[in-house]
Amino acid sequence: MESFWLRMQYILAMINKKIALVACVAEKQDFSCSAKDMYISKEFKFWMKYAFDWGANKTFILSGKYGLLDLEEKIEPYDFNLNLQPMEYRRLWAENVLSKLEQKTSFTRDHFLILSNHIYAKDLVRSFRHYDMPLNIQ
Repeated sequence: MESFWLRMQYILAMINKKIALVACVAEKQDFSCSAKDMYISKEFKFWMKYAFDWGANKTFILSGKYGLLDLEEKIEPYDFNLNLQPMEYRRLWAENVLSKLEQKTSFTRDHFLILSNHIYAKDLVRSFRHYDMPLNIQ
């Protein structure tokens, strides 16, 4: 057990920032607003609180339509479900998200908290050295 804690301390010492990635949801405002205010479901609010309580240095939203969103980024309402898109589309979506994330984070040093289903996360986590998916979101 002691070696586990030593290893965890080593890993935490090597990590630069804590980055939360929160999935979008179907329930949205019907007017343009900041990304953090667009999504209105109880689940989304819970996931945002979870990211905050986890101590995220930076939180992003994973939008099926827009890709990676900063919380204050202004967006229009939309009806688009990434889960229903073909695998090739989802792969390209993930490449776009990773390209944007790479400019703002370190895939090798930062620790990623992924609050999404496996469809959103599958092609992202392969690039992250340290990540957790604590919620079993289907």
